[in-house]
Amino acid sequence: MKKTKIVKTGMDPAIEERAGNADHKTLATWAADCAERVLPNFEAKYPGDTRPRDAISALRAWIRTGEFHMSEVRKASLAAHAAARSVEEDDAARSAARAARPGDGIRPCAPACTRRSTLCSHCGS
Repeated sequence: MKKTKIVKTGMDPAIEERAGNADHKTLATWAADCAERVLPNFEAKYPGDTRPRDAISALRAWIRTGEFHMSEVRKASLAAHAAARSVEEDDAARSAARAARPGDGIRPCAPACTRRSTLCSHCGS
């Protein structure tokens, strides 16, 4: 089965090529690393709100174990998105919370994969 491309167009061509050839865990690690670098922008303004950090932790758990439950991923992603929506007038904080959504790093290669406990048994990534 042909591996579905999971990269949106409009990126820098060099980044798009590398991301398009990477496996899911590599992309998830990259997404988590990037989110963690900007997370201080959110936490400085909202130190008691752990939703974005919790979402990154959910992503890291999948990277470590290879297992996920779609309901948990969805819950963490929606919580990070809600945290971003709650930001009043700080674009850096809002963007940091959005970057933490694990749904952006955990993408099954096909809709059928969302029913499996590991990502992705039929494409091997």
